[in-house]
Amino acid sequence: MVTIDPPLTPPRLYRYRAASSVDSAKQELDAILGNYIWCSKFCDLNDTMEGYYGVSASLSRWENYEKITKQILNNKHKIGISCFSDTYENELMWAHYANNYKGICIEYSTNDLLSGLDDRVHLVRVAYSQNPPRIGVNFGSKIEEAARGVLSHKKYSWNYEREWRILAGFGNKKLPGPLKLKSKNPVKSVFIGIRVRKKIINIIRKKLSKLGIPVYGMEILGYEHNWTEYNALR
Repeated sequence: MVTIDPPLTPPRLYRYRAASSVDSAKQELDAILGNYIWCSKFCDLNDTMEGYYGVSASLSRWENYEKITKQILNNKHKIGISCFSDTYENELMWAHYANNYKGICIEYSTNDLLSGLDDRVHLVRVAYSQNPPRIGVNFGSKIEEAARGVLSHKKYSWNYEREWRILAGFGNKKLPGPLKLKSKNPVKSVFIGIRVRKKIINIIRKKLSKLGIPVYGMEILGYEHNWTEYNALR
């Protein structure tokens, strides 16, 4: 049987976030300064088809079929999800996840990010398809793996996101919630959308200058983004 190699992880991962108000900007800054990422439940994400899957005919005939599907559902609820992209230059992501260019995009070193996470956490590249993922009898005793597999798939129309996900096994811990990072300063830069208010830009610059994190402002030149690094605030 062919050997399937795992996907190569990109050197950088990016997280698009809203920052249209002072409160929302401070919320994202708290995560950077506090060295954590926020994880959500699958049912709180914006895709209403999130978490759907199909089952094989053989699995549907199993005597304990209902028990297995209930266990998969329970495990999906125990997984915290933090979403990333492998690019900061995606116009649709700036529109949809950075509040119509009134937000920011946080750049993480993938190695630094992952080195600060434990064995309960998985990094997956999202697969896109016209059909829901299919669970067969081979997952009958691998419930956690089945739940992670389901949450690693989305419908093909979402493929513009180029999404990677951190799936954290929270167990009985209440979700949603922060996932603390053990590595120091995994954030390498922050990109600011062109419609972010000047007051909020100054708050972001002042806070991040203390950590030496460069901040880049956006210009629109035709069909291109142009980035200029702000000088650090003194």
